[in-house]
Amino acid sequence: MGEADGDTLRVYVDDTGIGIPKDMLSRVFGLFVQVDFSLERSQGGLGVGLALVRRLVELHQGHVTASSLGLGHGSRFTVTLPRLPDRSSHASCDLLSSVGTDDYASGVLRILVVDNNEDAAKGLEMLLDFRGHLTRVAHSGPDGLSAAREFQPDLCILEINLPGMSGYEVARALRCDACFADTTLVALSCYATEDDKRLAIEAGFNTHLTKPANISLIDEIIAAWQPVSHFNRTL
Repeated sequence: MGEADGDTLRVYVDDTGIGIPKDMLSRVFGLFVQVDFSLERSQGGLGVGLALVRRLVELHQGHVTASSLGLGHGSRFTVTLPRLPDRSSHASCDLLSSVGTDDYASGVLRILVVDNNEDAAKGLEMLLDFRGHLTRVAHSGPDGLSAAREFQPDLCILEINLPGMSGYEVARALRCDACFADTTLVALSCYATEDDKRLAIEAGFNTHLTKPANISLIDEIIAAWQPVSHFNRTL
């Protein structure tokens, strides 16, 4: 459900779930925040989904809020975005043609995102697609390795804690293949100690990012990308 109000567009997403206590409404968009109803944490999840939503909305100059009558009454999430000016179909075609392949020739990368959190992977894929890059997603270590061999990415963003094979194992396997000598490998982890960064570099990663990925740091890596295998730094 949505509505337009002048230069603003609002989209409402209602659910009939467990609801949100009033004391949590101001915190639910924080990273790793979960509404904990039991010692068993039966709801699961990593607590990154709403943080990712907020980041995506803010990147489009909007904001998102949550409201709820409390436990057992569901929740409403309101996304507010600036409204784009109207364009004729002819103008839209002109706009699309103005950002064709010739303009992207020197800036488009083939980027592989491997993350076992499907929502986080999809969100990052959308951001990279929006920037004009060619993006592919996988959700396990073996699938990521297979996708890399098929897709031949320029840049690979690898979650460390992957099912089947860890990100470290995938990175080592890629570095053993001469085809990936110039591929930039970015480690993605919830942990960011000096030991975590050191282990990532030793496994063959070029750099290490803390999860969820800060898109501005990824933009920096993309901007600095070049086909060499010695791009070692930590962020």
